[in-house]
Amino acid sequence: TNIDKFNISGKVQINNYSNNSILSKYEIDSLFGVIDFTYIKNGELNNIYADVNLSGGTLLKNKFTKFRGEIYGEIINGEFEGNSSGILNGWHYNSYNLNSLYFKVDYSNKNISYFDFIAKSAMGDKINIFAEKDSSGDIFVNEFTGNLKQTKLNIQPFYISKRLDYFHIPEIKLSLGHSEMIFKGNYQGINHYDISGNIQNLELSNLYSITGKSYR
Repeated sequence: TNIDKFNISGKVQINNYSNNSILSKYEIDSLFGVIDFTYIKNGELNNIYADVNLSGGTLLKNKFTKFRGEIYGEIINGEFEGNSSGILNGWHYNSYNLNSLYFKVDYSNKNISYFDFIAKSAMGDKINIFAEKDSSGDIFVNEFTGNLKQTKLNIQPFYISKRLDYFHIPEIKLSLGHSEMIFKGNYQGINHYDISGNIQNLELSNLYSITGKSYR
């Protein structure tokens, strides 16, 4: 047997799968479906391909009805470079029933990585995000626009700088309907951040509608 050169392919049937540290990090749980995969090794070059077809599960503690996606990439000297794309259907997130959520990621440790995200709901809600990340970890968001609960959202292009153990946000300017907002600060985690901002002409009825809260 040559351990430096082989070709393995197969099919994995998953039924209510959840016991995985990576999945739990993103609150992915209770997965059902099939994964077809191919793993080709030729010396230091490793090619990986996977076709993922899920018939149900949960994401961020909210159920979805279907997911179809692909992962393709190479691992050279322990470094992964490749792409992934897919579409999530029937995801109920808070007050949003998303008909489709499309994503595409081109990932590289050495060069620029790209992220494309489009989400649409049956009620006309839509979010478009396009961003890129360089090899140092800095992020540039080229596009962040949408329409939430009939309220237009537009965020001007902005940078996020990667520091030693946190992200620095120089400035984010956004408009939500007739409201104008500016935010800046540092983010280390969900429980560790220092964000300040300036908000003008905030319409509370729109804000409560977008967040799914009742306005009294």
